[in-house]
Amino acid sequence: EEIVDKCCDAWNDILKKDNFVKKLCSREWIELV
Repeated sequence: EEIVDKCCDAWNDILKKDNFVKKLCSREWIELV
């Protein structure tokens, strides 16, 4: 149960960061032809 709580806390911290998921999933780092 403690592990799940820590994971939830970490996930919630990530979601608080502006556009974190959007930046993580963006494809700016790759050139598409």
